[in-house]
Amino acid sequence: NWQPRDGGFPWGGLACDPRGQRFAFWKKNEVVLFTRDGVERQLQLPTMAISKLLFVKDELVAAVVPAVFRTDPENRGFALDDTLLRRYDLDGKEQARWFAPEPVPELEPFAAALANEVAAASDGKTLFLASRHRRYRVVAVDSSGKETWHWLGPERTRPEMPGRKEPTPPQELAPEAAARFRGLDLPFFVRDVAVAAGLLWVLLSPQVFAGHVVVDVFPLQGQEPLARLQLNVKEEKEPGQLAVTKDALWLFPVGEGKPQAFLRPPEEMLQPPRPQDTAAGGQ
Repeated sequence: NWQPRDGGFPWGGLACDPRGQRFAFWKKNEVVLFTRDGVERQLQLPTMAISKLLFVKDELVAAVVPAVFRTDPENRGFALDDTLLRRYDLDGKEQARWFAPEPVPELEPFAAALANEVAAASDGKTLFLASRHRRYRVVAVDSSGKETWHWLGPERTRPEMPGRKEPTPPQELAPEAAARFRGLDLPFFVRDVAVAAGLLWVLLSPQVFAGHVVVDVFPLQGQEPLARLQLNVKEEKEPGQLAVTKDALWLFPVGEGKPQAFLRPPEEMLQPPRPQDTAAGGQ
């Protein structure tokens, strides 16, 4: 009965280890590890917020919101952190940092940190990252932190946010702060990614395709998507998390709501035709 999204925080979710024996809820930078028998431990990781948490072997890999708050009187305020990925043991002790975020000169540091958010998935050897904002980019990173391939989607019209209104400053802000208040304009391109059966599944935001929920399917070796699946989603709430099982795709909504399952097509339908099939007149 632990709520990952209470208090209005946008950063929260559920992770499961590949064996299905251990789970994690996270909210902002708080993590609860548990098994089917009960809670194991609660951690508070030393980062502002976690945008995606994964079990990789016997460790936790966190894609973080790369923002840090400087307390130096001369440079007080937010700054862009130096790395986007963290690796921790199951006691919360940091083991490594890698993968630098990209500076975004046109944005102030906190907004630039949000603009660098990624969705992440792993097959146990390679980490796959997809940029959530600004552009559609998929990157593969090996265990040493080296980029092995990346794919950049074609330039297209930015995601649409119909009816979006400029937010008003919170009442508790001081007058000088309220005068500088600006709403962030960072619509989602990608909501989540998952790895299953040798394929990478990327859940795109409905804002990209005029309200349609679309999943792109990539080979793990890195090339253009093999397939693009449009899902007939009945729930009005936007899906925020994707899980791929042996038989189905599962979508979990942002905030409260019921998950939905969609029958998964067999892998043969997603693979390009083999040369011998084409030569034999196969389709």
